[in-house]
Amino acid sequence: QPIIHTRWGTLAEFSAVDASHAAIVPASISLRDAAAVSLVGLTTVQALSNVKTKRGDRILIHAGSGGLGSFAVQWASKVLKLNVSATASSKNQKFLSSLGAHNPIDYGLNSWAKNSPNYDVILDPMSYAYEERTLSGDSNVISPTGHYLNIASSSWDLKGGVEEANGLSTYANIFTYGVKNFLSRIGLMEKGVSYSFVAVEPCGEQLAMIFKEIEGDNIKAVVDSEFEFNAEGVREAYRRLETGRAK
Repeated sequence: QPIIHTRWGTLAEFSAVDASHAAIVPASISLRDAAAVSLVGLTTVQALSNVKTKRGDRILIHAGSGGLGSFAVQWASKVLKLNVSATASSKNQKFLSSLGAHNPIDYGLNSWAKNSPNYDVILDPMSYAYEERTLSGDSNVISPTGHYLNIASSSWDLKGGVEEANGLSTYANIFTYGVKNFLSRIGLMEKGVSYSFVAVEPCGEQLAMIFKEIEGDNIKAVVDSEFEFNAEGVREAYRRLETGRAK
């Protein structure tokens, strides 16, 4: 969703930013690849910093072949050493495996919600589609003490001229789980499902950490398309985004 009257995002060739928001791109990484991982990388790192994970914990990443998902699958599998399940369409199952997903899931079969292993963590950049089904009382998708990471997002595809985005249930969950999580921390409730609503913030230090993983060949930038930097190229880029299928 666009954030009106803020300094988030630009189509300018040059932009003034706070130095703490930037990181030097190593010579071994192209500017194209650095640009491709910056937003999705920061979102993934900041989201997963909310969770104390250990090697082998089970994570489900929705939209694993998308822009955020294609980075998150690699980070969770190759950096954090988690057991990664990820959803995507049937045609993207091999792509998920190539990223490091241990268990690619065809979302068209809705099997992510069936015979679930009770995931320790769920990273959801499509919460407007999956949040209610994940957290419903009869769901066994998430472990009773698991952590649901709701990424602030919208659909881009403009069905009917309107973006799908987080609705009232999200804000109700932020409040409800916030109270429950607080009460469990002070010992007045048993620990249950934790809930975090994640909105990315600029951070040069984290960008530098991401670039190191790319230099070490743990992470590869995924570039869906390239366009000329002119008025028509910008229009084409947004049309590609609005398909809802961009990586």
